[in-house]
Amino acid sequence: MASLYQTNNGSICHLLPHHTFGRRADKVDTHLSDPQVSKIHASIEWDGRDWLLKDLSLNGVWLDGEKITAQQAYPLKPGQLIQFVSPELRFKVQDLSPPGSYLVPGDSGQPIVALQKLHLLPDEDSPLAALQLCNDSHQWQLDIFADEGEPINLQHGQIIELGDRHWTLQLSENTTSPTLVMDKDQALDNYCFVFNTSADEENTGLSLSKGQKQVDLGDRSHHYVLLHLARQRGADNAEGLNEFDQGWVDNSLLVKELGMELAHINIQLYRLRKQLTDTMPDLTGISKMVERKRGKLRFGKAAFRIYKSGQLEVEKTSA
Repeated sequence: MASLYQTNNGSICHLLPHHTFGRRADKVDTHLSDPQVSKIHASIEWDGRDWLLKDLSLNGVWLDGEKITAQQAYPLKPGQLIQFVSPELRFKVQDLSPPGSYLVPGDSGQPIVALQKLHLLPDEDSPLAALQLCNDSHQWQLDIFADEGEPINLQHGQIIELGDRHWTLQLSENTTSPTLVMDKDQALDNYCFVFNTSADEENTGLSLSKGQKQVDLGDRSHHYVLLHLARQRGADNAEGLNEFDQGWVDNSLLVKELGMELAHINIQLYRLRKQLTDTMPDLTGISKMVERKRGKLRFGKAAFRIYKSGQLEVEKTSA
């Protein structure tokens, strides 16, 4: 991630695609506390090829000891020194990577994480939450596994806290105000979930089917939670319940039936979401694969077939 290093105190300034410096804390990205600094003193902006420094002030900006011309753009190079008015406000150009979206850890000893579509936090071995970019809304969301509520929508600059760890969400402009183009052919509800489980249900395979297209997701332990929810929806459908009421399972009952804590159930579901995201990156509607309401979960609206030992057990067409 593009960054500057403040030489007098060692702090790191991570650059946004259009980054401003100045005295007016509520108007700039990096606050410079000095009476000689203008309200908006300077900017550094990515133009698609270079990071460009521009002096917007009355009292000047220096680059490698030379005062630059106001309102003129100067391409930056690694190792250059930028000074705003006084030597105490001197920054060294540290990294000039193109802008992107990142998780910046509160602990400087931890690495910055370049964001993909789904992350388990604090790590994949002992996750407490999932951070995901919803394909439908193009909105970053945080889902805390121990909670029963809806995922939390996140904004640029928001701090994510989990236990004694915290991160700042740094979003580039192209992920905060996207132009969405939805491909209906890539909607999850257009696929049929095909489950294949063994007689003892120790192994559960899953594939997605649409016409002649088959996507094999293999045999994974996290497929079984979704199978369990699909069975409940299939049973309610067979009894003639309407679509609105079908398939809902109380979290407390689900915990008892599956023999695992709610947090672990959520982890299993997010491992499946991650598998789908990695395997079919353009797929939309993944967030609705499992629906939630007031302490309950259910399988979503997609069609499914469940086979046990090769025999069809239950099937349901899409809602």
